Amino acid sequence: MSFQVTETHNNGYRCGCCHWSDDRAPKWYESREEALEQVPRTMPGETEWGGLESIEVIDGSTGETIAEGRLSWPIGYGKSANYQATRWYGWIDPGDDQPLIHFEDFKGPGETWEDSINILKEKHRALKEREAQRKLEEAQRELTQYRKD
Repeated sequence: MSFQVTETHNNGYRCGCCHWSDDRAPKWYESREEALEQVPRTMPGETEWGGLESIEVIDGSTGETIAEGRLSWPIGYGKSANYQATRWYGWIDPGDDQPLIHFEDFKGPGETWEDSINILKEKHRALKEREAQRKLEEAQRELTQYRKD
């Protein structure tokens, strides 16, 4: 029996215009245990050149996915928010009627992943509010100037 492990690596950029990822050639392992050992249960390391973005282990005899892990980061909360929090999560089916192993590891400003997202969301909202207030005050000054003329 063989097990296929496919990894996707990214280039380290997290913005939509610069981010890219590539699927590496699948590796094959003879034993289930050896294949499942390839799946990190904690945050995989990154370098300035990027790192592991996802991993999938497939049972070669059935075609069934028996483990996967995925990296994610917040999108839509400002330019640097996607570098302020990172989440690694996934699951592993150890087989032999053992329950699935779920894992999650994250780094961010909050106690939980949801806290981190809420903190980044609030920071982004406050920034947008300050920008809108600044634009309003600028428009009011301009309107006042036109009324004087």
